[in-house]
Amino acid sequence: MLDDFSTGRKENLSHRTDRLDLIEGDIRDAATCRRACEGVTLVFHQAALGSVPRSMKEPATTISVNVAGTADVFAAARDAGVSRIVYASSSVGELARLAQVLLGVSGQPEQQAARPGDVLHSLADLTQSEKRLGYKPRIPLEEGLRLSVPFNEKAPGPWKP
Repeated sequence: MLDDFSTGRKENLSHRTDRLDLIEGDIRDAATCRRACEGVTLVFHQAALGSVPRSMKEPATTISVNVAGTADVFAAARDAGVSRIVYASSSVGELARLAQVLLGVSGQPEQQAARPGDVLHSLADLTQSEKRLGYKPRIPLEEGLRLSVPFNEKAPGPWKP
């Protein structure tokens, strides 16, 4: 796992340190991305600055992280021979709901107080990307997660649902 903790806290992962290799770094650093992709077959890319108001205040930083950083992740994955990249962007609540359905688990996700940098209200919309760039997601989030769960169940390593 690669994270710069600019919008999160390392201690939020303290109960999972036995299940992941953590690299603290920035996706805008190509060498760090290459190190994170060494020996892996699947990359889940969820690093982004997601606040539209923040992007209006800090457009250069947002573009640097979300565009150049994503390019670094994809290039490192390509160079490392990663067979699949899952690029996801959604609300945490929606991801939690989908994960519960796909993994066949129940329960209520623990909702904690907002942290500095958390996106409370997203104004994101793909309309302009579709109009101007012809961009359209090929695989819906739910289908992408549904495909990746069996892949991870078979993958070597400690991760199990």
